[in-house]
Amino acid sequence: MPEVSLRDALEKAYDDTERTESAGSSEAGGSPENTEEPVRTTAPTEKSEPTTESVASDEPGDKRTTDTPAEKVEKTVEAKEPEVKDRAPESWKPAAREFWQKLPAEARQEIQRREHDINQFVQQTAAKRKIADQFVETVSPYMGMIQAEGGNPISMVQDLLNTATFLRTGPPAQKAVLIAKLVKDFGISIQDLDSALVGEQIPEDPNAKIMQILDQRLAPVNQLLQRVEQGRQQQTQQESLEMDQEIATFATDPKNEHFIDVKDDMADLVEMASKRGRPITLKDAYDKAVAMNPEVQAAIRARVVQKRNAGSSLPQRGPNTGGGDASKRTARQDIEAAFDMLATRG
Repeated sequence: MPEVSLRDALEKAYDDTERTESAGSSEAGGSPENTEEPVRTTAPTEKSEPTTESVASDEPGDKRTTDTPAEKVEKTVEAKEPEVKDRAPESWKPAAREFWQKLPAEARQEIQRREHDINQFVQQTAAKRKIADQFVETVSPYMGMIQAEGGNPISMVQDLLNTATFLRTGPPAQKAVLIAKLVKDFGISIQDLDSALVGEQIPEDPNAKIMQILDQRLAPVNQLLQRVEQGRQQQTQQESLEMDQEIATFATDPKNEHFIDVKDDMADLVEMASKRGRPITLKDAYDKAVAMNPEVQAAIRARVVQKRNAGSSLPQRGPNTGGGDASKRTARQDIEAAFDMLATRG
């Protein structure tokens, strides 16, 4: 059955309406005065296209409808949109995160959009940054030689690639000149070059022969050391994997909300304790790191003071809240007063 286009369907619906109205006028015995075409209250539109999807059921009361393609696409996009968590970015400092919920909703959305763009940029440039890191790592052992010749890694690599390209594609006579220059620059004797060209064995350095014998004698020992090293690396990788899992669980615990702020200090504490032979747990390292971080401490004290001020209008009952001038009380007294206030309120 040939496919019915939208234009054909609209024209057919319009013709059917014309025929139905004409038939109704003839059956009613209308006079010439009533031959004027009846006014249609609705014009045929794209929604009236008779397709198999939009045909309603014959059963009375059936109000099922079929979404248009645009509505289906819109619903699919809405279904796939990820849920955005309304929380401050992890890169914010503790004191700044305390004001996140006080920001207008539009400002929070814009900040989250910007953070998303930055994360996406970092992910998109990860491959290039990895290549750059590998390049730096590769040329690092030769930086002394490169600097001694007055060059830089980029220009040196470019010169080497130009030389390799010329040796592959240049004219034979010019390639011979270039090779002759390389022979002179790198101190290759004509006798050794001639022997290499005709396939003769070049006399070896006596010291190289001795090193070859030593390598053969020490081969079993080297193999044993390699197996021991492989076993040690496997054990280290297993321990590292377990540690990563433990850290991931610890970091996602709501009780450790300042983990992102003190993780570097925690690493230093764990490493220092390990060198002293007194390993500590992540919880102990976290508590010490929080106590040493002035920004985190400031955020904690501000939160305690805010709670105290919020409850200052309530009747005071129970233990003493500290007394005296509030401006002269220490942070410890403020915290104790806050705990006493919470106890009396409970």
